[in-house]
Amino acid sequence: MELNKENQDIEEYLKKNDEIIKALQDENYTLMEKQYDLFLKKLKELDPFIQYIKSKGIYFSHPEIDLLTVRGPIIGYDDNEYYVYSLEEGKVKVITKYSLNDKEDMSIYTFISNYDFEKIMLSLEHIKQIPKLYADQLKRTVEQRKKWVEQFS
Repeated sequence: MELNKENQDIEEYLKKNDEIIKALQDENYTLMEKQYDLFLKKLKELDPFIQYIKSKGIYFSHPEIDLLTVRGPIIGYDDNEYYVYSLEEGKVKVITKYSLNDKEDMSIYTFISNYDFEKIMLSLEHIKQIPKLYADQLKRTVEQRKKWVEQFS
């Protein structure tokens, strides 16, 4: 009789746990959908910056790593890979650091579900800084060239 009671308690415990898991999975899915929408909204907001950068031939950069690319905004990285949002394809390009070959593309949704969303959004925010960073870099280059011209004239 005790064994039957124990089995019933286990079944009840697992059923309650299953309900909790289901509710959390539903909430997680809903939040991922909201993050996806926020990502697309931010891209739309940044479109004038992105189009300016592309039209001027300026490279996209990232505030934490030394990588420049014309492919699109750098939206993340880890020890072995960079993640670049391809404007033309609407997908995330996975670029392996020590290889000339790219890995298979990733959907935005898959990327968002597997990567730190805060880092993604901060990476996008960096796009606003790129035109000024480029102008500052160009100013330093011009000043150095003036110095050389004066020095060797």
